[in-house]
Amino acid sequence: MGAESSKAVRTGAFVAVAVALFCIQLDFFALNLAVPGIADEFDVTASAAQWTLSAYMLAIGCCFIVGGRVGDVFGRRGVLLGGTALFVAGSVGCALAPDLWALVGARIVQGVGAGFVFPVSVAVISNAFPDPTRARALGAVFGIANVGTALGPFAGGGFTEGPGWRWIFWLLAPLSLLSLCVAYGCVPDSRDPDAPRQLDLIGCLTVVCALAALTLAVERGSAWGWDHARTLTLLAVAALAGWLFVRRERRARHPLIDLRLFRNTPYVLVTGTDAAYDAILRFGGAVILAASAVVIAVRHRLVALGTVPPLGPGGGRLP
Repeated sequence: MGAESSKAVRTGAFVAVAVALFCIQLDFFALNLAVPGIADEFDVTASAAQWTLSAYMLAIGCCFIVGGRVGDVFGRRGVLLGGTALFVAGSVGCALAPDLWALVGARIVQGVGAGFVFPVSVAVISNAFPDPTRARALGAVFGIANVGTALGPFAGGGFTEGPGWRWIFWLLAPLSLLSLCVAYGCVPDSRDPDAPRQLDLIGCLTVVCALAALTLAVERGSAWGWDHARTLTLLAVAALAGWLFVRRERRARHPLIDLRLFRNTPYVLVTGTDAAYDAILRFGGAVILAASAVVIAVRHRLVALGTVPPLGPGGGRLP
């Protein structure tokens, strides 16, 4: 493959993806410590300010599974560029937000962008690097993303106590813009050659509805009451949409998720462990559900691309 033989392409793809994932991870973990500052500036409760976290992870969780399939069908370069551009725009919107709900809206834009960037990033690296170095490149990319996870609380606390929480987003905007420019100049297009030029819109709609309803119910259930009509309605919608999604995926010629993988007991056990591990790290109702969706989707993307077998390299966790 020509993309594999070009050092410039490999370097550009690595830099673009690593910086993008670094920003995505830093974004969430930095804002954790900024919630009190946001509540004080906008004169709202800490519970209301928590929507800045929940909206971000909700958007990621809803778009993650869909994003990978869109890249397979229509081209991963365009999805990577579009998702990164949304993240840049959302970061600027967050920095300039005049009130809480404008900030939440900008966070949703960020989350949608991140939800499209994450799954196609795996495919971009897999396409750019040859087999002998592919696993190492993926491990390095996720390692850099985890640096963002580690630095997030320090950046969030430092900016909130210093110049203000808005500087979190003024930091993210140029970094993600750098990723966008490098991706535009260096990342070649790729897609699944066996996928038809069409998208399972019914599958997309049902999985987004299921994840959104379940996350909202878990996030707000303690405030509304678990026996409140709104909570029960959302849980019922989530169950119905989830059932419709599974039924659709069993019948679809090109499903969003190959449900046959879940008949593989080691795959289910390792994926479930990964999801639980990330949920513990990211604590919180909406975050647990979104983190679980992210882990399941990442592993599914790696298996679909042939980068790892269903159990993963050596039966271990993701790189």
